[in-house]
Amino acid sequence: MTFFSKKIFHFLLLFQVLLCSKVEARWSVKEDSPYECCLYDRNIIIDENGKTEETIEESYIILNEKGRSDIGTFNIIYNSSTEKHKVIEAKTIVEGKEYKVDKDKIVSKPISGNVNGFDTIQQVTISFPKVEIGAKIYLKTKVINHNPALNEHFAFDFYFGSGVYLQKATIVLHSKIPLFIKKNDPHKALEVHQEKRGDLYIIKASNTKPLVTSLTNEATNSIIMPSDQTFMEVSSLNSFESLGNLLVNGYEKSLKVPLMPSLDSIKKEAEKAKKTTDQINAVTSMVSSLIRYMGDWRSNEGRFQPRSLVEILRSGFGDCKDYSVVVGRILRAMGYDVNVALVWRGLPYLERGERLPSLSAFNHAMLKVVDKSGATYWIDPTNMVSMSNFIFPDISNRHALVLKPGKSTYEFIPAIKSSENVTKKFQYLAFFPDYIGVRGNVELRGVSALNVTGLGLLMSLRAIEESFIKEISDDTNPVDISLSLPDLTSRIVKNVVCQYSFKEKDVLYTTTDGSGLDMSSYSIEPILNIRDDHKGALFLGLPSINIR
Repeated sequence: MTFFSKKIFHFLLLFQVLLCSKVEARWSVKEDSPYECCLYDRNIIIDENGKTEETIEESYIILNEKGRSDIGTFNIIYNSSTEKHKVIEAKTIVEGKEYKVDKDKIVSKPISGNVNGFDTIQQVTISFPKVEIGAKIYLKTKVINHNPALNEHFAFDFYFGSGVYLQKATIVLHSKIPLFIKKNDPHKALEVHQEKRGDLYIIKASNTKPLVTSLTNEATNSIIMPSDQTFMEVSSLNSFESLGNLLVNGYEKSLKVPLMPSLDSIKKEAEKAKKTTDQINAVTSMVSSLIRYMGDWRSNEGRFQPRSLVEILRSGFGDCKDYSVVVGRILRAMGYDVNVALVWRGLPYLERGERLPSLSAFNHAMLKVVDKSGATYWIDPTNMVSMSNFIFPDISNRHALVLKPGKSTYEFIPAIKSSENVTKKFQYLAFFPDYIGVRGNVELRGVSALNVTGLGLLMSLRAIEESFIKEISDDTNPVDISLSLPDLTSRIVKNVVCQYSFKEKDVLYTTTDGSGLDMSSYSIEPILNIRDDHKGALFLGLPSINIR
């Protein structure tokens, strides 16, 4: 055996051993982290108005090449309309020798916080010298929040060891505002002390052992449960209802102004419909045609309060808060009980359980609408399409803060039912010597029709037809295509039925038992193939019924 072939043999033998070894899903350890946080000290001073001054001292040890890339260039992102950042000291320490960051290697510049609106997001970029494996990165900064979102209110949360190996972190708060505390400590590694010194409320939190909350060899659709994370929350409020009462007046100001002519014409047109769902859909679809989505978050007011109706209509654009008050004002004029609701919009989503009130719990504004019979509708008017008879997936199955004057409520938006999200596909195959004839139909009911509603407003009919045929034929270049699609230019979600026929050539496989045809269908394989030792929660998607 030659030397070269011996090396291959030994490699294959090692590879076989590795394959035979059991690879378990597990919580990450230090060796899995790109860098180690060996120091994180954060001191926060809060005045009686909720303004803060922070000093943050942090240090990281580079553990591998990914760590060099991730943290060798350090970015701090903040909102310049509310905060000021100052770098006090930045350096790299290699074998006891310090290499300070040159002033020209600390650059502050505005960045686009969101492509769909104006913002005042600023980024400080720090390029550290001599970044190598084993080097220590040290950074000390000062942060001043001179414009709190709500006067006399403060809320803060901190996750210990989230995604990186944390050796030690200490958070100290000195507040002139009384604070409530909540902690989640599944690993019994968090100490929190509270005391009062004169007019100051002092809270100190630190971890008693190293922590890292990330997963290794875990399923790709796995999500770390909030209950498995170590975190501390503080807030000057102990109920979301109290938070809602602080926000509601800014919305009510827009919801109570006289109805303008352009909005009154929408009201009159919507009132021609008889059913509640048809009236609401008419309003939301007409408002969607009237204004386009764009936000202006260059001030606290722009981030947390809607603009006036006059300004929204004059500009012809608005964000979720603006859409909510425009639609809400029309629906109130039609006799509906309407209130703005704040929610966290997005998928996948996991409730964090009972938590202290904070504006960070929400990223979206929508509406709770109650008709004269008492039926409730959760309406998200920001979408391009309207679907009042069902709940949009990205705001379903979660809490919402409903803003009512003097009596805001913290409520739960129901989950989507599988019977509300149905896909039916019928396909008939006829086998001929030279081709397969295919004809069938696809029916999308309820929420499943959301994906195609309004496509005609975004794409040409030809592009839609080509995409549809490509999807149902698995991109096999069919011929003699016949396709019947409904009108997809409506903004209102309705059941959709598509009929089609075509011929396919060269789609059969040669097998040991004759010709074969791939009959793949909806699969739950990603769920069934998950190992029993997985640590996180599995995101299974939306409840649905799929009929083939």
